[in-house]
Amino acid sequence: YGFGFTRLAMILNIIRLFGYRIPILWYIQNMTSLGSEGVGLTMFISNALYGITTIITSIFVIRKLIKEIKFEKKSL
Repeated sequence: YGFGFTRLAMILNIIRLFGYRIPILWYIQNMTSLGSEGVGLTMFISNALYGITTIITSIFVIRKLIKEIKFEKKSL
């Protein structure tokens, strides 16, 4: 089950937490007066950014896999 990209998944999740969620939450809590509503907004923004990042990463991974498959077919 899976493609063996556990390291990539871990890196993407670390980026979501430490690259997106915590800085956005800090900014919203300190620079706005949203209070606890800022947490929900932070979750929405970080998940949206994570989705975009994952789509871009998936495009590169799929292209790499297609190239590898084409190379394997050529060598047969």
